[in-house]
Amino acid sequence: MAHVWTAGRLALDFANAASPGSYADLAQWAGEAGVVTPAEARALARAAARRRPAAAAALMQATALQASIASVMLAVAERRPPPTRALAELNDALAIAVARRRLVRRGAGFVWEWNAGRDQLDRLLWPVIRSAADVLTSRDVAAVRACAASGCRRLFLDGSRNGTRRWCEMAVCGNRAKVRRHYTRRRSRSARSAGGKSSSANRRGSTHSIAWPSRGSIAPSSRRQS
Repeated sequence: MAHVWTAGRLALDFANAASPGSYADLAQWAGEAGVVTPAEARALARAAARRRPAAAAALMQATALQASIASVMLAVAERRPPPTRALAELNDALAIAVARRRLVRRGAGFVWEWNAGRDQLDRLLWPVIRSAADVLTSRDVAAVRACAASGCRRLFLDGSRNGTRRWCEMAVCGNRAKVRRHYTRRRSRSARSAGGKSSSANRRGSTHSIAWPSRGSIAPSSRRQS
């Protein structure tokens, strides 16, 4: 599950990631994202190999969740209402994730903890769901953007001072756009230059092609009568 970490929030990175082809791919992504430790990711991948039906179900949930988050967040980025079905699916997933949280005492206070067995395969998705809910219910929602590059639409959180970030990655989509604009400007200048030379040549050619009649060739009927 190849990925470039540029979105700024876990849920947005999940939406941007390539769809996992297997549970092992999903576990690897979760380990790299910090959802679980790398050791836990490897343990879950081994458990998935032993429990294939459960792994297939978790993978199906992940694929559906990824599509729902991407659909809702893209609508947010484009400042339009989210698709009803996608939002409903995200809410269904949120209900399951919220039910898996519990308060535990830590030190002098309390913290939230996920209530799941070590081999519960779908637990990789719960932090992603919580991240999506946090983005949508905080000030972050106003900073959700989609890459302006043609054919990209990767999501990210715009943390720029003026809120003017346009690209998911300046080094990739931003540079491609710059190269494309530069190429377009060069073609435009070349076309204008070629058009100017052609017009100049036509003017010169038309000047030399005029055949003025000699005095002797003027027809008698056109001369002034005395």
